[in-house]
Amino acid sequence: MRKTTLLMCAVLLSAISPLFIQISFAQGSGQLNLMDIPEYLGDKLGIGPFAGGLLATAILVMMIMLPSAMLIRGKHASLFMLIEGLCIYGFCTAIVWIPIWLMIVLCMLLALLFSGNVRDWLSGTGGKS
Repeated sequence: MRKTTLLMCAVLLSAISPLFIQISFAQGSGQLNLMDIPEYLGDKLGIGPFAGGLLATAILVMMIMLPSAMLIRGKHASLFMLIEGLCIYGFCTAIVWIPIWLMIVLCMLLALLFSGNVRDWLSGTGGKS
């Protein structure tokens, strides 16, 4: 099981990484400017820079979170994945790949998802009505 998981992660990374290598050499100077990746993706794929930013963010999330989701098991795996995902989306917001309102909406959705769990934890019912 573990070997097939590692193999799937290696195949995924080898399939996605040439995209970033192509972007870095297409700039001409050999340096990769992180701020220009969404515009470059948008130009090459014929979509706007907003959709290019969403695509670049999705690629980054898949490159980081998918291998860790497959390798991490246990009681606190979902908490680790939540923290890791928020850090990745925060990074993408900081380098202006996605707008700040998208991060706010994501945090509000997460708060709605976990509000029932927090309420049960504070009341001591543990999910029992």
